[in-house]
Amino acid sequence: DRVLLLYREPQSMKKEGRLMLMRREEDLRQIFDGGLAEGVKQGVFEIDDLKLVSHNIILLGHMWGLKRWTLHKHLDLDRFIELQTEFIVSAVMPREASGRS
Repeated sequence: DRVLLLYREPQSMKKEGRLMLMRREEDLRQIFDGGLAEGVKQGVFEIDDLKLVSHNIILLGHMWGLKRWTLHKHLDLDRFIELQTEFIVSAVMPREASGRS
């Protein structure tokens, strides 16, 4: 419900509220940036655009809130999280380890 609110209501919020939401999302993105950058530094991940990957992870996490009305018909939340995590990990693995070219 909170995710839906975040996507639906910013236009009806005062400017200060919208700026607060943007700062909080930026803070969250920076947390992912840090973890991903460390993984790249250690050779665990291969990422061409760190900020884009971080935004993708956030959006994939929000998907349950936005699409649960249909996703719940064939997945429970735990399976959704498991599959999304596998998807993200496969996307950031070094190309030779993942078979990507």
